[in-house]
Amino acid sequence: MNARAGVHTPVSACASGAEAIGYAVEMIRTGRADVVVAGGTEAAIHRCRWRRSPT
Repeated sequence: MNARAGVHTPVSACASGAEAIGYAVEMIRTGRADVVVAGGTEAAIHRCRWRRSPT
C-alpha cells in the first residue's frame, strides 16, 4: 500500500473538531494526502451546574 501517516492534534476548545476537519480538507486539497481520518469529540469534565447537589 505504501501508506504513510502523521498525527495532528488541534486544541481550540469547542472548535477542535471543525479545525481537524478543515485541516484534513486542506491536506487533501493541496495534495499532501489522499485519504485523511479526522473528527472531534466533546468531553464535559466538570459537574453540571444545573443539577441539584445531593445533601
